[in-house]
Amino acid sequence: MGCEARVQASDLLRQSLKRGLARQAMDQAEGDQAQPPLVLAELAGLRPNGKSVQRVARRLGRLAGVVRVARLSGHGLMLVLRNRREVTTRSGGAHVFDEPALVYTHVAAVLDTVRQRVSLHRAGFGPHALERFVERGKVSLDGPLLPQVDAAAVLLLRAFARDAVIEEGGDQAISAGSAGLWAGSADLSTVEDDWPVAARSGGPVPIFSARTFLSPEVMRPILWLKWSEGERV
Repeated sequence: MGCEARVQASDLLRQSLKRGLARQAMDQAEGDQAQPPLVLAELAGLRPNGKSVQRVARRLGRLAGVVRVARLSGHGLMLVLRNRREVTTRSGGAHVFDEPALVYTHVAAVLDTVRQRVSLHRAGFGPHALERFVERGKVSLDGPLLPQVDAAAVLLLRAFARDAVIEEGGDQAISAGSAGLWAGSADLSTVEDDWPVAARSGGPVPIFSARTFLSPEVMRPILWLKWSEGERV
């Protein structure tokens, strides 16, 4: 086999591998879905003391589709939920496209002296973004992709919740650490029917729609500069 033929075969193998891993991640997520009513029911039991927070965190960590639970300063919890959804994208009220996606929801529940405040932020990863993550994101191929996407989603959501969005040339991106960044758009989403009524009536939820993954070598110079400056902070 000549050199050119070997390169073509290698490219085909990589294409097949990234599609297969993205599809596998979607399938695994579908079998391990977060149940928002159960999550919010547990959060409703939070009390302003350390033992209560620890007890609720332990129970939440055992629920399906809960990929991260962490204590916040004071008496609060942050958690990240994962679901596989069929996502419809609209712009200006017009339908743009439909696609399956991994949708992660960052839930911050904070207790003050009067009541519990819950805020939501989301991130969505379609098949193309997952494939580019495999291709460019220093992904380990020795194990499943889904846990690696979970970890990346937690980092993205933490940045998104503190409004750390990189703007460049009309495009938006969020750092994924030293591996690169997610490029996409900050949008608004409606919560699905399986969320309790109180969450659905709270209005649209901010969501970062990840459209692709960019490693440092494929970033435009100004975007690379903004990303690298953020990495040094």
